[in-house]
Amino acid sequence: MPVLDVVIVTHNNQTEIKECVSSLRLACIGLDYSIIVFDNDSTDDTVSILFELLGDDLVIIPNDQNIGFGPAVNRAVVNSTADVLLLLNPDCIISSTAISAAIEYLKKSDNVGACGINLLDLNGNHIECYGDFPQVVDLLSVILPLRKGSLGKTIASDQDEVPVDYVSGAAFFIKREVFENVGGFDERYFLYFEETDLCYRMSHQGLDRVVLSYVSGVHFKEASFKGNWRRKLDHFYASQQLYYNKWFSLSGLVFWSLVLIQSGTRAVFWAVLNLVKQDDAHRQRAIRNRYICLLSLRKILKWT
Repeated sequence: MPVLDVVIVTHNNQTEIKECVSSLRLACIGLDYSIIVFDNDSTDDTVSILFELLGDDLVIIPNDQNIGFGPAVNRAVVNSTADVLLLLNPDCIISSTAISAAIEYLKKSDNVGACGINLLDLNGNHIECYGDFPQVVDLLSVILPLRKGSLGKTIASDQDEVPVDYVSGAAFFIKREVFENVGGFDERYFLYFEETDLCYRMSHQGLDRVVLSYVSGVHFKEASFKGNWRRKLDHFYASQQLYYNKWFSLSGLVFWSLVLIQSGTRAVFWAVLNLVKQDDAHRQRAIRNRYICLLSLRKILKWT
């Protein structure tokens, strides 16, 4: 029985997938492992590149439609037999040190169901690797968050093992038995919030989640979107609405009304700030919040 099964979901990741798989093979030397790649209907050369990399350690599952991240992981895990799963983004590079540390930690920690690692960008800067469970109060913040880091935090602790609410899905180690016992990912989430939801269910079973601050990986961040921020926002807010409805019984009309107030205020704020001090970052924030406003209005009209 393998010690580790790495599950990767791809969608148009021809630029990243070869380096991801090759680096995994180097990092897993000496381990009994397998790599399971579920491809969500890539239209580029992702699948052909994967078949060029084919070996005894690599299972490729091509799919003829994009079913989303969570459903793809659930189907990939059906092929898993290892004690530990690593759910890894194709735009992540992870070291042998991080893999060994996470496996060892999960094996010795009966009350821990999942763990993450410190994530860095290409410049070595710390990026979000965990967060707090979202609360309704987060939707009431207008300009500044009322609870810092509710949707993503970087490591800022001297602790080796940092207790967290949820672990980033970019590099997510979880005991396979735990994944199966909590029911896997809720397949209603197409993208975003699925790992938050999973960790929330784990917390209800009394299972802890931690980030190992002493090991790290590199995350290129959201390579599949290739700059398509509108599609990213569509998926993000659809999943956020589902999360608030599922755990707080918040209706779609209430949710989108709060998002409209929040994004409208922010759009005006960043537009004014850009007038005062010309800055492309301010302009981009104004544009994106204006888009969220329009998205909210369309949803509200649907609900009314």
